[in-house]
Amino acid sequence: MISYSHKGNDICHRIYKTLTARDFRVWIDLEGMHGAVMQVMANAVKQSRCILICMSESYYLSPYCQSEAQFAFEKQRVLIPIKVQSGYKPDGWLAFLTSGRIYVDFMKTDFNAAFDKVVSEIASSRADEKDSSLILLRSNKSETSTIKSQLLPTSSDQSKHLKSRIGRFEDDPAEKNTETGNKQSSLQACVAGLQERVELMDTRFEKINDSLNWIMAAITRVKMAKDNPPYIENPK
Repeated sequence: MISYSHKGNDICHRIYKTLTARDFRVWIDLEGMHGAVMQVMANAVKQSRCILICMSESYYLSPYCQSEAQFAFEKQRVLIPIKVQSGYKPDGWLAFLTSGRIYVDFMKTDFNAAFDKVVSEIASSRADEKDSSLILLRSNKSETSTIKSQLLPTSSDQSKHLKSRIGRFEDDPAEKNTETGNKQSSLQACVAGLQERVELMDTRFEKINDSLNWIMAAITRVKMAKDNPPYIENPK
């Protein structure tokens, strides 16, 4: 998605055309939206992996651009800040939102070289996403191995005990049925316990994520209030 101000937008349109020529799927507001603008912007952010933040003075002053960028930040989308105005330095909420990120300056660099940097940032975000999936997969395998080690015998003494129990099963069918029922009950209880732990972890993660989003939004509002304090007219 390309997030930009319609003032001085030629370079943003050129970036869009070059991306689509390379078979990238890109959302951009070319004509200027009307009607339920905020809802359209929100849907576009949700459906995008990366957001190109086209930084300029007009972008910083636009309340729509600010809402769009902050919503993308809250949804943890990959933000790629690019400078499309010569000599512009981000300030206020825009500086806070892009702090610590690598800028791609289309004003100081040849267009093709700057564009290649943008493509590199997009590719890097995809690689990071795959690495995160791989880490999660490895973690799940590790947990599965731990569960198996808890359910299966791990020593020679346990193996001998298990063989002894099997022999007794063959001699006593009633004990076999009882032992089998106990094993099944124990396994079901173990699975139920694991499911409860997973649900509890999911709930805690959602609460932590909501708290972080609230804190970041509060910090942004405080910074905006500090940079642009409200004007209070003295009563006559």
